Amino acid sequence: MKTLDEIMLSYKTDKSSEFHDYCSTYDKLFSSYRDKSITFLEIGLGNINEPNQGESILGFRDYFDKGWIVGIDVDDKSYFDQEGRIQTYQGSSDNSAFLKSVSLVEGGFDIIVDDGPHWRRHILVAFTTLFPLMKSGGTYVIEDTHCSYWQGWQGSPTTNDMDLDTTMNYFFWLCHCVNMQDPNVKNWPDVPSLALCTPTYSKDIESITFHRSLIIIKKK
Repeated sequence: MKTLDEIMLSYKTDKSSEFHDYCSTYDKLFSSYRDKSITFLEIGLGNINEPNQGESILGFRDYFDKGWIVGIDVDDKSYFDQEGRIQTYQGSSDNSAFLKSVSLVEGGFDIIVDDGPHWRRHILVAFTTLFPLMKSGGTYVIEDTHCSYWQGWQGSPTTNDMDLDTTMNYFFWLCHCVNMQDPNVKNWPDVPSLALCTPTYSKDIESITFHRSLIIIKKK
């Protein structure tokens, strides 16, 4: 049985060990899903001028050989629909109504990989819309988070100012929300109010982990 990296190398995608090397993490992260009838979503199917980047959806189709693979892209990528077990939708990942409609049609997702435009707005609209709609036990992955330090991608190279409105700072803050929620700690002195963390979906987060250029959020 081929590893995900071997599969992605055959499709010449930038997720393979020849570029980003995300597959070494994904093989561990996704192994328990591999033989299950999951519903998988990839946001962003490659630059229209660099079509080889888009073939990662075929790699995920091959890796999850019992899975239903869904793709979202701002450009028309319907040619992937002819490949079997793939359905694509055209729309932007910063359009919450569009994302909700896709999730409704597909019945929710077990795994979501966000490889969209990497701008803060797109990442956070997609996450705050789709994570609450994910299936229990699901895994949400945000790729290329090094872009959070690039000003052209609504980021900042400054790392010591938590007031900056960046992708990384949002998920650092979300870590506080997760760690505040110990149901057995209620009446001790100086226990902060959970009202400080407003997103209702934070109670459904099992873990947030940071890898090189990746953020991974597990749902309870």
